Amino acid sequence: MKDKDDTIPLKSIIKDIICLEKSLIKLLEKGKPYEKLLKHLMFKYYAEDYETSFPSISELAKKMNMSLSTLKKQLQQIHSDALLLAYDGDLFSIKKFKYVFYIKSWRDKTMHVTYHNLPNVPRVGETVDMPCFSGYLGSSSFYVESINYEYFSDEIVTTIYLKIGSFNQYFKLKKDEVIFKRIISPFESISITDYQMEKVIQDHLHDKFSLY
Repeated sequence: MKDKDDTIPLKSIIKDIICLEKSLIKLLEKGKPYEKLLKHLMFKYYAEDYETSFPSISELAKKMNMSLSTLKKQLQQIHSDALLLAYDGDLFSIKKFKYVFYIKSWRDKTMHVTYHNLPNVPRVGETVDMPCFSGYLGSSSFYVESINYEYFSDEIVTTIYLKIGSFNQYFKLKKDEVIFKRIISPFESISITDYQMEKVIQDHLHDKFSLY
């Protein structure tokens, strides 16, 4: 599979390569002309530090002792070969799973609970009891508000957002409506309280809905 790499900014290609980390080890020791560049990107930089510590394209070319055209060609070839590995199912090997419950209780009290093995992932709307931390949270009964899956090179992180109380389908419908209409962002919908969300619904949708 060949993507149109000429349409992708070089810095975006570099960021992808760094994010792939050790998944691209499969491309080493193959006699590829880009091997020196790939090793440099894989072992010198980290994705989380990309915005602050990564050199400019011209600085990278100078560091690798190559022309800008050669650098561009090698980056595009790495990207193309990585896409081929992904297409064939040979790029990623998931070895770790992490399940994080992000729990929001009374008065915005929050906590994280992490599991490395979870036989069943609760679905949106289902009730989850957390009796072990009821003293701290002020309750043991929560519901799943949303679920997020993050796929990394060797790990899948599942974040399950819990809120105190019971699931209200109508409330969720209205929350989805204000997000769809871009009144608030998806991130804001998670970070604000139910009371604040209720006010958004009342003010912008002119709905007299109340949770209380």
